[in-house]
Amino acid sequence: MSNMNIDSILQRSLSKVNKQINKSLERLATGLKINNAGDDAAGLALSTGMNSRIRGLNQANSNIQTGINVLSIAGDSLNSIGSSLQKLKELSVQAANGLYSDSERAVLQAEADQIIEHIKQTKDSTKFNDIKLFGDSTSQSAEIVLQIGDSTESSSSITLDTSLDITDISVDLSSGEASRESIDKIEALLGEVNDKIAYVGANSNILESIVESNEIKIENLSDAKSIIMDTDIAKETSNLVHNQILADATTALMTQNSNNEYQLMRILIGF
Repeated sequence: MSNMNIDSILQRSLSKVNKQINKSLERLATGLKINNAGDDAAGLALSTGMNSRIRGLNQANSNIQTGINVLSIAGDSLNSIGSSLQKLKELSVQAANGLYSDSERAVLQAEADQIIEHIKQTKDSTKFNDIKLFGDSTSQSAEIVLQIGDSTESSSSITLDTSLDITDISVDLSSGEASRESIDKIEALLGEVNDKIAYVGANSNILESIVESNEIKIENLSDAKSIIMDTDIAKETSNLVHNQILADATTALMTQNSNNEYQLMRILIGF
């Protein structure tokens, strides 16, 4: 085989080795073994799909956290309303006693009216992003749909019903009999509020559980994506060293081949 053919083979070999060196340097620099579709088209497509799911689930968890915050706001207001109703019941029980004069009942009624006004203000002012959580004067319905997953399947959303139907808040403490009727009315309102408090607490726990489930999915997807995309540093460093040795050896052979060709030319022309 002529020196020219050998040199051509060595050039091609060196070019191939240098490409591998550059590829290793790129993978070590970026930390990714797939930097473009040419590296692994199928792997890149699979990784892109996983990344889409991860980002979707992260946003879903953000949505859920917002929902938990909404329920927390509703829960605080419900506790306040419940405490106010308890105080209203105490006043009604007090007024049911037949030993109070009309002027004393008027004082109790005035205090009760203030409590009722506070309850109404609390109910109407409990908002999140200008959404009245307990409904408004035209509708007691207050349903909030949360996107809790990364798809359009029915399991990827949940509806929170924070409506509170306590529009008829009034007590009459003008007499013992009227006060006793007010006690029954307040008991019914307390039942409504306590049921809603239980609902809020249960759904807060459900949402927290969904967050944990999504986090497990995100972790598993991230691990799978890492296997596809991330550079094996030890392996790639070994490949780099190996190819650098090959490049140095090939360069040395090319130099030696060039020197041999020069010596042959000198012999042919008589030097």
